[in-house]
Amino acid sequence: MANKKNSKNNQNNCPTNNNINIIQCNLDRSYNSYQELLQYLEDNSCDIALISEPYVGKALIIKTPPGYDVHQFPADDEHPMKAAIIINKTLGYTLGISQFSSTNLATMLIKIGNRNIYISSVYVEPNEDKNNTILKLERFIDCTKDSHRIIGGNFNGWHQVWGSPKANKRGIDVMNLIINKELTVCNIGEAPTFENITHGKLRQSIIDRTIATPNLSNQIHQWKVSGDVCTTSQHNAISYILALDHKPSRNKSQTTYKYNTNDVYWDIFTTQLTKGLEAAMLTNTDDIAAFGQTALDEYIDKITKTIQTTCKRLFPTKRKFPTRAPFWNDKLEQLKSQLFKIHHNISTNKSRGMPYEELQKEQGEKAKEYSAAIRQESTAHFRNFCSFQGKENVFSLTNRLLKCAPPRKPPATLYIDGKYTNNAQDTAAAIIQKFFPDNDRSEDNPTQEKNQTRLMQHPRYSKRPTLFGG
Repeated sequence: MANKKNSKNNQNNCPTNNNINIIQCNLDRSYNSYQELLQYLEDNSCDIALISEPYVGKALIIKTPPGYDVHQFPADDEHPMKAAIIINKTLGYTLGISQFSSTNLATMLIKIGNRNIYISSVYVEPNEDKNNTILKLERFIDCTKDSHRIIGGNFNGWHQVWGSPKANKRGIDVMNLIINKELTVCNIGEAPTFENITHGKLRQSIIDRTIATPNLSNQIHQWKVSGDVCTTSQHNAISYILALDHKPSRNKSQTTYKYNTNDVYWDIFTTQLTKGLEAAMLTNTDDIAAFGQTALDEYIDKITKTIQTTCKRLFPTKRKFPTRAPFWNDKLEQLKSQLFKIHHNISTNKSRGMPYEELQKEQGEKAKEYSAAIRQESTAHFRNFCSFQGKENVFSLTNRLLKCAPPRKPPATLYIDGKYTNNAQDTAAAIIQKFFPDNDRSEDNPTQEKNQTRLMQHPRYSKRPTLFGG
């Protein structure tokens, strides 16, 4: 077991390319903290967020932000999610690992070059590990053996190794896990990750941690505690960079909705398109029936280019839907900065042995003002949005507000027929076999037997791709 507490080289020698930006944060189940996190994700081009105690609302799961996927593993309809991973859709192939996940432990697999990296988000309750999360984490480590792993989250444990003044039972349990499994604590310095004022006294502790396998810990750079990410949470966020040997693959947008056609004058578009087709001499359709394959392909290609040229000239392109809350403005940003400054002054006064009671009162008042401003701006934005809805799209709006369809889930392993699949290919094959099983040839009638024989004798049959490696 190693500790990166005094490893300065890991902070400075960070490659500029092939990086994955990661943040860890306990959101205290706060709506305001969730909105602050979304703002941070967009402003800092964050790739992965390891979330503890997220805001879930009545749905008990995290609402998926635009441009991101959420790996979360609800157990039922009664217990809210306590750990999840938010990942940028552009990052590349990721797979949720259901067999090593629960409401308190979210695990995913990301493929970088020839390496598989497991990333886990963890939350363990402070008084009692009700869901046996540490035991499940130990099982996950045993099953993945020599794999690359990063584990981040809120363990609610103290230990001197990661900067706490003393150790408690939870901290000792976590430390034993780290030592027995030969992991590395990546926490650096003694900055608190939890701060709360109770009975007029400032309580600080280090209960959020980043743990990694030795083969990956030296690639974690610029690890730091950041108190200005979610100022409405009692927990300070942790940010760091995972520097890789290979550049991570980035998915390109697959959407076909390139143009914004909400306010288009279609009469003008029709006129301009007709002129374009006439200029390219594409309006005479009498000879189409006589075209061969090559001539027909060329004709279609010319029509397509003419349509694209007209659209590009007349239609505005769709903008990327922002991840941050649409109601966020400079006023809220200023209040957030003021709240963080007061928080910083309280910590400074405490470390210097100076009084901070007046600052505590100011912090409480500013926090109430900040929360009230968020609610006010959110409500005003929604009312303004509703006022602009016309009759033609009122049903579309209603359907979006009241939709009860489950959110789209990113790929994950599946428990089926008494066992878990191992990858996306196994999952697809298992689903096909479950719902579209192989035919029982003994029940075929003569016509079916004849057709099946002809199919198997066809030259293309033996070359077709399969999900089973055949």
